[in-house]
Amino acid sequence: MNRQFNLFTLFSRGYSSNSHAVPPRYLKIDPTSEGANSSPLVLLHGLLGSKKNWTSLSKRFSKDLKRTVYALDLRNHGESEHVRPHDYQSMSEDVLEFIKKNDIVNPIVLGHSMGGKVAMVASLTEPDIFSSLIVEDMSPVYSDVGAENMRYVIGLKEIVEAKVKSLKQADEILKKYDSDLTASKVYVSRIPLDIIGPSLDNLSEWDMDISKRFNKPSLLIGGTKSSRVTPEGIKIFRTYFPDSDVSFIDSGHWVHSEKPEEFVQIVESFINKNKL
Repeated sequence: MNRQFNLFTLFSRGYSSNSHAVPPRYLKIDPTSEGANSSPLVLLHGLLGSKKNWTSLSKRFSKDLKRTVYALDLRNHGESEHVRPHDYQSMSEDVLEFIKKNDIVNPIVLGHSMGGKVAMVASLTEPDIFSSLIVEDMSPVYSDVGAENMRYVIGLKEIVEAKVKSLKQADEILKKYDSDLTASKVYVSRIPLDIIGPSLDNLSEWDMDISKRFNKPSLLIGGTKSSRVTPEGIKIFRTYFPDSDVSFIDSGHWVHSEKPEEFVQIVESFINKNKL
């Protein structure tokens, strides 16, 4: 049986409620060449993802940008602890504590989707921690995550109950709920669905004080075929992040997966332009 699905049957596991930061599990890629740049890159995945979503791009960024790259598993994803609550404030506290405990100085934080909101909350909460912010296909506004993602949770539960033995079987089930979604794309292993499902309303919210600012270089990357970055979303993003650029790539919501070369070019150009 594929190891990924051995790890997927989690309903008998006990979970904890924790108001303190949860140390994320992470992938660390150090540059192979000498003279590494000082600002590490911290990558945050989206809902139902994991650090594995960033494996190939972590290596690419580390090599091209000559810097250390960290890809994190946010709480309740990948190999990180399963714990309530699952909301943006808790996840941002996890990220901030990780940066401090690992003595990571002036990092660039890049987050996709849910990870993008985590990155925004963290940078607005403690702006002195970061050198810059990059958000992939997410705006600082309310978005109905529950309506969009509950069908994924239902599909993943069906996979568990069917005791599938391969990614191909899992993909066939998920196609009933979304033709573009695959088990390999979302890295479904280790996700506690009985925590994530009831937390979808939390993940729809955006309640940061509108007076907060992150005045360092920021970049918003949207997919032209996605609905997550709207003109209103861009306006509000520029309010919170006044020193910001906005770019679009001809893709859906999974921009870095669908158009990796274009995504890498925009990210690296932004970092090099701002001498980060």
